[in-house]
Amino acid sequence: MTTDHKNNLVGKNSEYFEQLYSSNEEPWEYSKKAVEVLRHEFVVKTACSLKPNYSRILDVGCGKGRLTFLFNGLAPEILGIDVSKTAVQQAETYVNKLSQHGNLAKADNSRFHFSETNITNSSFPANHFDLILLCDGLEGWHLSMNEKEKVLAESFRLLMPGGFVILTDYLKHERFSEFETIISNSPLKIVRSVYLNDRFAYQFNSWFKMGEKLKVVQWIFANKSLAKGLMKISSLFGKRGSKHFCVIATKN
Repeated sequence: MTTDHKNNLVGKNSEYFEQLYSSNEEPWEYSKKAVEVLRHEFVVKTACSLKPNYSRILDVGCGKGRLTFLFNGLAPEILGIDVSKTAVQQAETYVNKLSQHGNLAKADNSRFHFSETNITNSSFPANHFDLILLCDGLEGWHLSMNEKEKVLAESFRLLMPGGFVILTDYLKHERFSEFETIISNSPLKIVRSVYLNDRFAYQFNSWFKMGEKLKVVQWIFANKSLAKGLMKISSLFGKRGSKHFCVIATKN
């Protein structure tokens, strides 16, 4: 990879994701597939197991804000950032719509802010967040190694001492160790790593891909009990039963 290509990679990613969100209502169908919903719920449960509440949460690559909103009530201020202007606008619309339907009517609701920002050159002050989410990002954003290092270094700078970074990514199990190594070589300290046991659920969904417009297939995709059953079977196979890998890291 040439130096010029490396320098232009972030810009190309911005154009790619802007086009993706401009031409698709929901690119990854996070709300329609149970395996995706369960992954988001896992991230929230993991965050709650680390601390009962937070002061500021940053969701990097927030997309339409579906994961971001699940943290409502866990921090007074929650910020979602994305390189796509359209994604940020969709996230704002999504949260506003939920607010209108009473989903933000709780006394302990959070203030949501969304911004078109790239984590590698953010202007947030140091030690500003005590939870940072990098979900389906470090690998999913198609970054060079140099850019991955910048993302992790900036996450470390933004993280309060004692705060946490939760990273999840969709990978072949042979690359889980490589993913851990990249994080280990950053200033962050790994707390633990977790397999999400979702390989069979994704494989099962792929069998019905051709009929995804049929209502019965959409029901299959959205069935959480079925997805949980497949994930239980996947758990018997260790890392081979996982497509998503999660690493929790901290700043001492």
